Amino acid sequence: MSLISRDQKIRLSKINTIWQQIKSSDRTNIVCRTHIRGTGILPVPETIAT
Repeated sequence: MSLISRDQKIRLSKINTIWQQIKSSDRTNIVCRTHIRGTGILPVPETIAT
């Protein structure tokens, strides 16, 4: 996966941070899923399932 640009890595790390935050809150979960869908990046289902 070395085809990932630095810009994409930054965006992915932000999404990772978001996913860390939503693990504690269901309400945030809905908001962040919508936000991530808007970025055009959908996390792998395994990452979503907690």
